[in-house]
Amino acid sequence: MNSGYHFAMPPLSKTNKILLISMLTLFILDTLFSKAGVGNLSAIFGLSYQRFFSFHFHQILTYSLIPTQLIELLFDSLIIWFMGSELEYYWGNKRYVLNLLVWSVGAGTFFLLISGATGNVSLLTGPQTLVYGMLVSYATIFPDRQLYLYFFPVKAKIFCLVMIGIQLYLGIFSGMVGAFAGLSAMGLGWLSVRFSFLQIMQGTQSRPKSKNKPGLKIVKGEKDEKEPPKYWH
Repeated sequence: MNSGYHFAMPPLSKTNKILLISMLTLFILDTLFSKAGVGNLSAIFGLSYQRFFSFHFHQILTYSLIPTQLIELLFDSLIIWFMGSELEYYWGNKRYVLNLLVWSVGAGTFFLLISGATGNVSLLTGPQTLVYGMLVSYATIFPDRQLYLYFFPVKAKIFCLVMIGIQLYLGIFSGMVGAFAGLSAMGLGWLSVRFSFLQIMQGTQSRPKSKNKPGLKIVKGEKDEKEPPKYWH
């Protein structure tokens, strides 16, 4: 009996597949090394003010690839799979990858600035900055899409506002510097939609199409002008 409801997993793009495999691999290795007492990969790949300015510059890129909790890995992986796949299809591979870099580096830089100003020694790890950038971008492009917040269906724009409120609470009342990094990623996610970082880097801006220009053009046959149109562009 057909109930009329269909659930389809979106195709996992090559970019997101590499991203998820990297996250899973680093999570497993970090867990195994920690349990064995060999070392802690989070300290190597996570982002901290002290280590970054001790020539560990790779951390600005790697911190977003190493989740430290299983629930974080599962939740963020689903967001990357569902929202990330649709955003990559909407933007194209080149612009999507550039936005991932902007969210990661931008939020990481903001985290370093706050850590330096406050003397905070916390460690930033996990793909939450990527996820928050995706979430706001997705909600800006598809504001009325239905998402589920604790099993309750809400519109994407409402879901986004709730997450912003949670991060503000954590940042202001709990003193979590990472929450402000998440908020900066959300701001960058909004800018990703309103302004194309790719166009800015290339020094070009998309020009709006003329309202008077027809959207369809009829191309007539070459042999006989009385023939009906052959092609639509």
